[in-house]
Amino acid sequence: MAVTIHKQPLAYSPAYNPLVFYAKSNQTAQPNFNYRVIVTDIITSEFQTYWIDADPDGFCRFDASPFAVTRFTHTLPINTYGWQKDLGTRKLKVNIGEYYGASPTYYAGTDLEYILWDGVEDVMDFPTYNFTSYLYDDSTANYKYLTSQLDGLAYTDRSDYFYALTKGAGDLKFLIVKTYNSSGVLQGAYKISNPHEASTLYIDKYLCIDVGIKGLTNIPSGQVTVMSGVFPINWSNVAYYEVSETNSTATEPATRSVKKYTVGCSPRFPIYTLHFLRKTGAFETCHFSKRSDFTSSKVGSSYSVFPYHADGVSDYSYSRSTQFEKVISIEETNRMRLNTDMLTPNQVDLYKELFTSPLIYLDLGSSRPYEQIKYVADSYKLNKRWNEKLYNLSADFEFTAKNYRQR
Repeated sequence: MAVTIHKQPLAYSPAYNPLVFYAKSNQTAQPNFNYRVIVTDIITSEFQTYWIDADPDGFCRFDASPFAVTRFTHTLPINTYGWQKDLGTRKLKVNIGEYYGASPTYYAGTDLEYILWDGVEDVMDFPTYNFTSYLYDDSTANYKYLTSQLDGLAYTDRSDYFYALTKGAGDLKFLIVKTYNSSGVLQGAYKISNPHEASTLYIDKYLCIDVGIKGLTNIPSGQVTVMSGVFPINWSNVAYYEVSETNSTATEPATRSVKKYTVGCSPRFPIYTLHFLRKTGAFETCHFSKRSDFTSSKVGSSYSVFPYHADGVSDYSYSRSTQFEKVISIEETNRMRLNTDMLTPNQVDLYKELFTSPLIYLDLGSSRPYEQIKYVADSYKLNKRWNEKLYNLSADFEFTAKNYRQR
C-alpha cells in the first residue's frame, strides 16, 4: 500500500493557477479501490475530502485550487502607514490516501504542505513557472519584489505601494528612503525597519508598505531611523526620492534599488490616483494627472397609469397635474474619463494589468477611504515606441456603487 506522487505544486505557488497532483497507487487492482484526497487549510483547520476514481491507467488526477481560492483575500492598506502583513497567503495540506478491500479500509498517505499567495500566472507562462521569480530569499541572494520597479511619479497626499513575498528570518530588514532637491543634493535619508523580519512564520512574511508621499509623511516614527535630515520628511524642497532595501545593519549600508519617484509639480488638473491588483498579488499605482470628464447615466422602469378618476357623482376626468406614469425605480451610474501624462512603452505594458484587474480603487487623499471602481472599456491598446513617439492612456471608469431615487 503506497501512493507515489509524480507531479505536485511547487513549495510556493500562486493560488489562482491549477494546483495539480498526479499520483499512482500500487493497489489499484484491489476491489472497491478509490483515492481519498483530504485537503486542509492550515489557518482555519477546515478540510474537504474528495473521492477520486482511478483513471484508466490507475492514476489519481486532482486539482486543489477550487478549495484554496475560496479562502483567499487581497490586502490594500488604505490610509494605513508603515509595514503591514498582507493577508493573501495561506498554507495548504494535501494527503492522497487509498481506500480499498472487500471490507474497504482507508490507508492515509503522506501529508504534503504548500505555501500559496494571491497571485496568478498567464496560462502560457504557467508551464515554466518558478517561484524564484517572485520570492525574496536572502539565503540564496534572490531579491525579488512583487511591485514594478519602473520609475514613477509621486504626488502630495497620494499613496504608492511596495509588496514583497519573503521567505525566512532576516529577509528585507530595512527600506532606505533618500530625498533629493532638483540639483541632486541629498535632503534627507531614512531607514525604515521591518518589525516582522525576524519571524519564520509564513503568515508574517508577505509584506506591504505605502511608500508614496502620503505613506512616508504619515509613517509611525517608531519604524524610522533618521540618518540625515528631519522627521517628518519636509517635502517642500524635494524634487525626487529613491527607495532601496537592505539587510545590512551598517551605518551606511549597501542597498538594492527598488524604485525612483519624481515628485509631481502642482498640476493644472486634479490628480486621480488608482491602485489596481496585479497578477503578482501586489497593488500597483497609476496617476491620472491630465483632464478628467464626468458623466452620469440612468436606468429606469415605470408603468402607465389610467388618468381618469371619479370626483363625486357627476365628474369623471383628469387634470393637468394628473400622473400619467409612475416610476418603479431609477438607478444612476457615475462614470469618469481619466487621462495620464505621457507613458513609456514599459508603462503601457504594465497598465494593461489595470485593464484586466478585478480590483481597482480610487485614492483621493488621506481624508477619505478609497472607492471601488471598474475599467469600462473592453479593449486596450498596447503601444510601442516605433508606432507612436508620445502616448498617454485615456480610459473610462465606472463607480461600482449605484445611486437610487425615490419611488
